[in-house]
Amino acid sequence: MSNPSRELFVYYRVDEGDWTQASAAVTAFQQSLRQAHPELRTRVLRRPQTKGGQVTLMETYALDGATCPEGIDDAWLARIESAAIVVRRWQHGERHVEWFDPVA
Repeated sequence: MSNPSRELFVYYRVDEGDWTQASAAVTAFQQSLRQAHPELRTRVLRRPQTKGGQVTLMETYALDGATCPEGIDDAWLARIESAAIVVRRWQHGERHVEWFDPVA
């Protein structure tokens, strides 16, 4: 079954004092993925509130629907998780992975 333009969202927490370093590491590995795969669109977001001295970071991944209508799949997730190893040093708990399909 095809997953038209399926997008991936990954979120996790880091210490408030480390979020700029962690987000810089994410930005760097996302840029590397985009250079190797120009059809990939990425972002890193930060939840504005802190909780218990921690910040939630969110990574987003999508593919150009014109060239990759299937969207992000398990193979892409494996590629992303392999690149994301660099952020694990700041991460508290697990990386929560969720897929969403566009509705329009």
